[in-house]
Amino acid sequence: MNGGCYNVLLIKSICDPASLADIERTETSRLIDRMVDRGLIAKEQSPNDRRFSLVTLRPAGQDRLSACAAGVTAARAELFEGLSQDEIGTLLATLK
Repeated sequence: MNGGCYNVLLIKSICDPASLADIERTETSRLIDRMVDRGLIAKEQSPNDRRFSLVTLRPAGQDRLSACAAGVTAARAELFEGLSQDEIGTLLATLK
């Protein structure tokens, strides 16, 4: 699973997924459609604003997310080992 897909699985309601997943807006739409086709998420139009879609995690998406979470957590722990929370925050802000 790529990083964009993993990030989208972490999002329960999408209003600006491109900024959250760090991918282009047009690419986000295609990614979400592919994830719907794979049964990972469900997408429906927002009842409050037709410009937006609500995305919910389906059981297959939850299974995939759970399978990836341990590896992501371990990789983050290794990457940030020895850094304080302030140092991690500074590093992440610098990388943006």
